[in-house]
Amino acid sequence: MPCISPEPAYSQKAAHLAARLLVYVNEKLGVKTPKNIIAASLDEFTHEKHSKLAPMLCSKISAMGDDLRDQIVYNAKDPLSRELANWWEKHEAEDQKRLREELQEKKDKKARDKAIAKLTPREKKLLGL
Repeated sequence: MPCISPEPAYSQKAAHLAARLLVYVNEKLGVKTPKNIIAASLDEFTHEKHSKLAPMLCSKISAMGDDLRDQIVYNAKDPLSRELANWWEKHEAEDQKRLREELQEKKDKKARDKAIAKLTPREKKLLGL
């Protein structure tokens, strides 16, 4: 019977990538990387949470000035830098999408509340509001 090698889950892959990129960024910044992040960067089946690692990486990149960001994130000669640039651009796009959706939700709630305010108590009761 052939050996079955399990694949890491999507969340594990995302956490592993974020950890690898955090190690890279910390190294470039001359900052010591915590042991748990180093361990996660070496383990495709990491149990570190992507929801914890991605914001850490985002925060580090966001805090960089343009010149430093260009050196670390957009260094075309460094394969890991290119991987970081891909991650960063995807992350920024997802953030922008989330912000647009949140803004639309607020607008929709405001419009809904305004419409409900125009209803009589009887109409509200009929609608279960």
